[in-house]
Amino acid sequence: MENTSSLAAQGHPQSYADSGGKRLRLSGLALALAALYSLCFTGEDIFASLSSTVFIFSAMGVAVLALKILNVERCKEGYLWFFPIGALGLLNAILPLSAFNYLNIIAAYCMLTYAMHRVSGYKDRPFSLNYIYLLLSSLFSMFSHLVPFVKSFSGDIDKKRMKSVGQALLAALISIPFLIVICSLLASADPIFSYYIEEILDNVGDIPAHIAVTILFFVLFMGFLGHFTSKKTQEGKKPLVFSIGSVMPGTFLVLLNLLFAMFCLIQVAFLFTGGYWKLPDGIIYANYAREGFFQLVFVSVINFGVLILCLTVINGGQTGKAMTLLLILLSFFTGILIASSFYRISLYISAYRFTPLRLLVVTFLAMETVLVGITLCYLLMVLKHKGFDFIHAGGKVVVLFYIIANITGAGTISDRLNIQAYKSSGDIGIFSGIGSNSMPFDTTSLSYESADAIIKLLNDPANANNEELKRLLNNRLDNFTMKYSPENWQSWSLTTHLAGNALRDRDR
Repeated sequence: MENTSSLAAQGHPQSYADSGGKRLRLSGLALALAALYSLCFTGEDIFASLSSTVFIFSAMGVAVLALKILNVERCKEGYLWFFPIGALGLLNAILPLSAFNYLNIIAAYCMLTYAMHRVSGYKDRPFSLNYIYLLLSSLFSMFSHLVPFVKSFSGDIDKKRMKSVGQALLAALISIPFLIVICSLLASADPIFSYYIEEILDNVGDIPAHIAVTILFFVLFMGFLGHFTSKKTQEGKKPLVFSIGSVMPGTFLVLLNLLFAMFCLIQVAFLFTGGYWKLPDGIIYANYAREGFFQLVFVSVINFGVLILCLTVINGGQTGKAMTLLLILLSFFTGILIASSFYRISLYISAYRFTPLRLLVVTFLAMETVLVGITLCYLLMVLKHKGFDFIHAGGKVVVLFYIIANITGAGTISDRLNIQAYKSSGDIGIFSGIGSNSMPFDTTSLSYESADAIIKLLNDPANANNEELKRLLNNRLDNFTMKYSPENWQSWSLTTHLAGNALRDRDR
């Protein structure tokens, strides 16, 4: 009789029955992870800071143990994906709370799912349409594989005893509403009874919520791990292909390149020359140069979409010489669009200083620059009948810059850059807008997490006689009403901790 691992190696589906006692260990891992999820994220004022760091690293540990229990380790290189996953987890505990903290959990799930499939023998490349299909199938498997798991367990349980347990649970559920009504009436009749009931409820606290969340995520995690005991190997799965010939995509690329050619000529003639050519009436160069970078960034994203479709999906990525030349031209025009965006955002920053959003734009443009370089290298190699997996290479670049965006998008980075700009220029106008009414993305709204940097600037001997600066910065510090430290360990982050220490020292 063939064992489980040999069946998996041949590509046959496994069932929970095949894995024998392994299902007990898998269910234990799922239950432990579900309980940890409840501890990390259930309750009031709990944010994805240190909590998400603990959970992400624990999920990686569970992934390793699950793959070892199932004996499906085929390619340990897949564990290399744990490095970017771990980096995202650490950043959540270091940087202040932002939208990235929650996006990092989603990104960690996507990469961890691929890593587990890669280790278990899945050979398709990441960041492809097949990869997206894999993520979706794994997500739905959280539910679909729960049923066979329960069925496999039912064979190990005494049916008579199970029937008695089921009847007891049903009776308990039916009794709950009656008990609530009677308890409320008794509490109204006797204040001492009411007092002790309130004490019990206060002590219970979030326990019902923790139990509900643990049960829910046990179901999800068990279904997800069960996916690896029943999936067939994915080798040989054909990528999505649209065979439409070269006339339609070629015509589209010609028209698109003509449009970009006209636009890029205008950029060179009017924008990059610093207003050397006479602008049309009613257009001021300063306004013209500083506007439109978001629109150009969006257009460049569309261009990358066109390039990826032509190089992967349309005709299976097979491009003739003419199509390849048109794609090279489109990549060149995309580079000019990125250069135009860079120039505009640099002028905008020089006039209005730094914000997290502007730094994110710069990070995104830097990523696009690298991607254009990779695409051009690939297309030039295609002309010589060579090539490389540019989707894989580009995906790694996206992951790297996403990690960098976590840092550049933090308010503390833009705050420190604005402080450095003040030290270099002495322009107090950089801080002229700070106060209680400052918006989060205002140039001059210094964040709570930058309290230590603000205090250092105040204590700088060079600013000892600058009363206006002291007034502005002290006003900002006085408006920091956030507590020095979070009420729970889950919401702790290093930058918030350091800011709290700085404010405590200031108030002494």
